Amino acid sequence: MKVKLIWKFYGPDCVKTANHHLIHLKDFIEESNLELFGSGVNKKNDSCETYLIVIKDNVESLRKILKPHKGVLLKNY
Repeated sequence: MKVKLIWKFYGPDCVKTANHHLIHLKDFIEESNLELFGSGVNKKNDSCETYLIVIKDNVESLRKILKPHKGVLLKNY
Protein backbone atom coordinates (compact mmCIF):
# COMPACT_ATOMS: atom_id res chain seq x y z
CA MET A 1 0.00 0.00 0.00
CA LYS A 2 1.07 3.56 -0.70
CA VAL A 3 0.65 6.73 1.35
CA LYS A 4 0.58 10.32 0.15
CA LEU A 5 2.42 12.57 2.63
CA ILE A 6 1.37 16.22 2.34
CA TRP A 7 2.91 19.53 3.43
CA LYS A 8 0.77 22.69 3.14
CA PHE A 9 1.96 26.22 2.38
CA TYR A 10 0.03 29.50 2.37
CA GLY A 11 0.47 33.04 1.12
CA PRO A 12 1.44 34.82 -2.07
CA ASP A 13 4.74 32.90 -2.42
CA CYS A 14 3.29 29.48 -1.63
CA VAL A 15 4.07 28.02 -5.08
CA LYS A 16 7.72 29.04 -4.84
CA THR A 17 7.98 27.74 -1.28
CA ALA A 18 6.23 24.45 -2.09
CA ASN A 19 8.49 23.79 -5.09
CA HIS A 20 11.59 24.59 -3.05
CA HIS A 21 10.45 22.27 -0.25
CA LEU A 22 9.88 19.50 -2.80
CA ILE A 23 13.52 19.72 -3.91
CA HIS A 24 14.68 19.08 -0.34
CA LEU A 25 12.18 16.25 0.21
CA LYS A 26 13.29 14.48 -2.96
CA ASP A 27 16.96 14.92 -1.99
CA PHE A 28 16.22 13.34 1.38
CA ILE A 29 14.42 10.38 -0.20
CA GLU A 30 17.32 9.82 -2.62
CA GLU A 31 19.99 10.08 0.12
CA SER A 32 18.00 7.64 2.27
CA ASN A 33 17.73 5.15 -0.62
CA LEU A 34 13.95 5.02 -0.29
CA GLU A 35 11.58 4.28 -3.14
CA LEU A 36 9.46 7.22 -4.32
CA PHE A 37 6.25 6.48 -6.23
CA GLY A 38 5.28 10.06 -7.02
CA SER A 39 5.76 13.66 -5.99
CA GLY A 40 4.60 17.11 -6.91
CA VAL A 41 2.96 20.40 -6.02
CA ASN A 42 -0.76 21.15 -6.19
CA LYS A 43 -2.09 24.72 -6.13
CA LYS A 44 -5.44 25.18 -4.37
CA ASN A 45 -6.91 28.70 -4.25
CA ASP A 46 -4.65 30.60 -1.82
CA SER A 47 -2.57 27.60 -0.73
CA CYS A 48 -0.26 24.92 -2.12
CA GLU A 49 0.49 21.35 -1.20
CA THR A 50 3.75 19.52 -1.70
CA TYR A 51 3.39 15.75 -1.68
CA LEU A 52 5.38 12.54 -1.78
CA ILE A 53 3.94 9.08 -2.42
CA VAL A 54 5.81 6.40 -0.50
CA ILE A 55 5.29 2.82 0.60
CA LYS A 56 3.31 2.45 3.83
CA ASP A 57 6.18 0.61 5.57
CA ASN A 58 8.29 3.81 5.50
CA VAL A 59 5.62 6.19 6.76
CA GLU A 60 6.25 5.97 10.51
CA SER A 61 9.95 6.83 10.24
CA LEU A 62 9.32 9.55 7.65
CA ARG A 63 6.62 11.15 9.82
CA LYS A 64 9.09 11.51 12.70
CA ILE A 65 11.81 13.02 10.53
CA LEU A 66 9.96 15.06 7.89
CA LYS A 67 6.85 16.06 9.88
CA PRO A 68 4.21 16.16 7.13
CA HIS A 69 0.98 18.03 7.87
CA LYS A 70 -1.21 15.21 6.59
CA GLY A 71 -1.11 11.66 5.25
CA VAL A 72 -3.60 9.91 2.99
CA LEU A 73 -3.76 6.15 2.41
CA LEU A 74 -3.94 5.37 -1.32
CA LYS A 75 -5.76 2.06 -1.57
CA ASN A 76 -5.90 1.81 -5.37
CA TYR A 77 -2.51 3.27 -6.27
